[in-house]
Amino acid sequence: IVAALKVELLVLVAPALVAAALTALGFAVAWMIWQHADRDEYRSVKFRNPFDLLSVVGFAVFLAVIIVLGRAVGEAFGATGAVAGAIFVGLVDVDAVTVSMVRLTPDTLSRTQAVLAILAAVASDTVSKIAIGAAIGRGWFAADLAVLAFGCLAVGGAAAWLTFAYLAP
Repeated sequence: IVAALKVELLVLVAPALVAAALTALGFAVAWMIWQHADRDEYRSVKFRNPFDLLSVVGFAVFLAVIIVLGRAVGEAFGATGAVAGAIFVGLVDVDAVTVSMVRLTPDTLSRTQAVLAILAAVASDTVSKIAIGAAIGRGWFAADLAVLAFGCLAVGGAAAWLTFAYLAP
């Protein structure tokens, strides 16, 4: 999305995302090689119908509340609020945050602030996926997912820090 809408932000956002993606690939390869002997519980997860009316309405209400809170925080506190709002909205939707932050650059937010908000949304989305994974599959599945996600967050965060330290204006 960043490459399509504002390519000049790509140099700041790509290192963290590529580093996290490569970390995920490394974890996937390592998991395939060293997986535990018995992972039957991975296959024993039972899912509900995601299109059940109550589930859909509940998610829509949750999404609306998160977006309204994120927008309110963003407008109330300026650039700092944009990052905080991105964290709220990122729990459910990274794409909307990305488009919003790209549109705010460079008039309202600096390039660095916009990229920080985008990466904060990606990080909060990753944390929400850990929670969803832990709720759906317990035990080894949740543990493997948490290790993978926190590893990606750590490596992506380090790459973002290095990028901001050496490439950001």
